[in-house]
Amino acid sequence: MISIEIKRVHKLTDPKGSARGYVDILLGGQILIKGCRVVQGENGLFASMPQTQNPNNQKWYPVVKIEDSNFYNKITETILNAYDDGGDGASFKEDSPTGAGTAQGQEHEPF
Repeated sequence: MISIEIKRVHKLTDPKGSARGYVDILLGGQILIKGCRVVQGENGLFASMPQTQNPNNQKWYPVVKIEDSNFYNKITETILNAYDDGGDGASFKEDSPTGAGTAQGQEHEPF
């Protein structure tokens, strides 16, 4: 399983819409995804991958698409846990004896 490391958590202090914060994640120590959003929905908080808006039709399209639904769920769980914890340095690695994975603090480089 590919490791998931939280590089940055930014909570919005005065949100003016449904977005509550932004999280940057590092996948497998190699791929940095900036701008994952934490959003307040009707059923609580959820995480979404970065999107871009088409200027012609105003529709939103994903910049990153995670094809494996189990991996996507682990990414969103890690993002929401880091947001709830309120800080950087959380990570998820599929290395627990039960295979469930563990969230753990980890050093990270400053921006």
